[in-house]
Amino acid sequence: MLKKRREKKLEKFPEAVSSEVAKRLGAGFHVHVLKPVINNGIVQTQLCIEKEGQQFRPSFHLKDFFECYKKGTGLKAIIDEILECYASAPDIPAGMQEIVNDMSFEKIKDKIMCKLVNTHDNASMLENIPNIPYLDLSIIFLLLCEETEEIAATLMITNKHLNYWSVDKEELYQRALVNMVNKYPPVLMKITDMMYVLTNRIHFCGAEVLLYPGLMRYCELHVGKDFLIIPYSVDEVILFPTLGAEDAVVSQELADLIQSINAEEVPADERLSNHAYRYCSAEDKVICI
Repeated sequence: MLKKRREKKLEKFPEAVSSEVAKRLGAGFHVHVLKPVINNGIVQTQLCIEKEGQQFRPSFHLKDFFECYKKGTGLKAIIDEILECYASAPDIPAGMQEIVNDMSFEKIKDKIMCKLVNTHDNASMLENIPNIPYLDLSIIFLLLCEETEEIAATLMITNKHLNYWSVDKEELYQRALVNMVNKYPPVLMKITDMMYVLTNRIHFCGAEVLLYPGLMRYCELHVGKDFLIIPYSVDEVILFPTLGAEDAVVSQELADLIQSINAEEVPADERLSNHAYRYCSAEDKVICI
C-alpha cells in the first residue's frame, strides 16, 4: 500500500511543482508543464515559466529534480532551487535576442549546425523537419542560440524555417558542414593502444564529425586501414582497428556490445545506433556492417 501511494505521488510530481511555483511567483506569471518529444522519441518533462510582457520563456528540465525528490529531498527545497535558478537566469540570452531581432537566413546562416540521429527511432520527428539520409542514420539541423563553456543551447530547424528562408536542405547541409568544421574541429583521443574516441571540440553532436571531408583518411593514419566505428552516442564515436574476422562475425559481436553499452551506459535520448560501422579505405567511405 505504501509503495502504491509513493508511486502515485511521484506521478504527480510535475504538476505539484508547477502548482507550488505558480503560488510562489503570484500574479503576472503563467507556470505549466511541457512534455516535448526529443531525440529517439523520448518525452522530456519540463517546467515552463512565462512572465507577462516577456518574450523569453525559460524551461527547466525536471529530471534531476525528480531524482532528488525520489531520494527524499522535500518539495519545498526543490521549489526553492528552481526559483533560485529562475531568478539568476537572464531575461533573454544574448544569442537568442539576436535571433528574435532578425531571423533572416543571411543573419543566422553562420549559426546553423547539423546532428546525426537514428532514422528508425525518430521517424515521426523526421516527417516535420528537413533531413538528409546518411547510411541508416539521418542528418538533421539545429540553430545555435547560445554557447557557453558548459552548454550549447539550440533550436530545431523545421520545414517551416526552410520555407521562410526559401532555401533547400542541400544548401542547409553545406552551410552547416562549413560551420561545424570551422567552429567545432574534430578531436581524436587515444584511450588505449587500440582504441580512440572521435568527437568535436565541444563534445556536443560530436558523431557528426563522420561527415567531415578528409577526416576518415586522417583517422586511418592513426587507427589503421578499414577501422571499425562504434556509435557510442550522438556526441562521440569509438574507433579501433579491424579485427581481421569476417564482417558477419564482427557485426554480431559488436552489435551485442553496443546494445549492452546502450542499455547500461548511454541515456536513451543520446543513443545513436545499435550496430557498428566500418571505414572502407579502398572506397574512402563509411559502411554499415
